[in-house]
Amino acid sequence: MQVVAHPDGIELMLFEPEAALLESVLTEIGDAYNRPPESLSPTIRNLWFPGEGLRASEMNEEDVEVWNQTLAEFRSHNGQMCEAWLKRLDRAAGTEPRRVTLPYEDADSFINVINDYRLLQAAEHEVGEEEMEKPLEKIEDPECQGALLEIHFLGWLLELVLDAMNRRSQSR
Repeated sequence: MQVVAHPDGIELMLFEPEAALLESVLTEIGDAYNRPPESLSPTIRNLWFPGEGLRASEMNEEDVEVWNQTLAEFRSHNGQMCEAWLKRLDRAAGTEPRRVTLPYEDADSFINVINDYRLLQAAEHEVGEEEMEKPLEKIEDPECQGALLEIHFLGWLLELVLDAMNRRSQSR
């Protein structure tokens, strides 16, 4: 995998396993974004729509509802972005590596989406700081091990994207 800054955006050059993982991530998180909160698993719902925490902070019910509606709109926008990125990945299918350009104006949304997925994986598999620091072979649960592999890989992808953004801003 390579990530390169160009004048028109950040080019992701992904080999097939990397492209397949990114497609899977964008599909899964995009589906979650487009679902109504009540249809999400309790883990995701509590992470994305922390109503109880907001009520404990003494927000009134109306403000909690407005907050959650704003979050739902934000997530819906991210779901639309996932669909657009999946189309770009699909158009690049059949080439090795797949070359996909992420416009700079999409970069913040891309970072948010990938981080949301990483947070969901951590929450669903009860991955904490201790597990994040362990070598993968020391993790006994195969599902947790798989989640950690995705979390670390996507973290590396984000580092490369942020580095490309920084190089672009320094060259201006």
